[in-house]
Amino acid sequence: MTETMTEVMMIRYSFGLLAERADQAVPMFFGRLFELAPRVRMLFPGEMAQHQKKFTMMLVWVVERVDKPAELVPALRDLGARHHRYGVTSEMFEPAWAALIYTFRKVLGDAFTLEMEACWMRVLEVIASEMERGAEDSLRLAS
Repeated sequence: MTETMTEVMMIRYSFGLLAERADQAVPMFFGRLFELAPRVRMLFPGEMAQHQKKFTMMLVWVVERVDKPAELVPALRDLGARHHRYGVTSEMFEPAWAALIYTFRKVLGDAFTLEMEACWMRVLEVIASEMERGAEDSLRLAS
């Protein structure tokens, strides 16, 4: 998924720093996401705590497998198919990624380097691409 071990290390290191402040970071992410894309809020019915927990667990899982595309890609496609059924569209990925990068910047400050940001953007592009492919595959199977 990423090109070098250095990129994998930057992803894992920066995520580890963010995870240390998850109580601050996760609500900040969702708050920013809903500011950037208010209509996304309707996709999260009920209490946010459960959604926040699922999101955190998904990110942990992705970071653990960022260098294991054989495990990661099929799971991302399945995730994309499920999210499509919930009403997620490909246009919603950009504000989600922007909210995540915003959260890294705000929570980590100068510790979140431009190199780390570039690594995360590459990973997020792959996540979006594979999730979109999963959504498209599920549409094809349904028709």
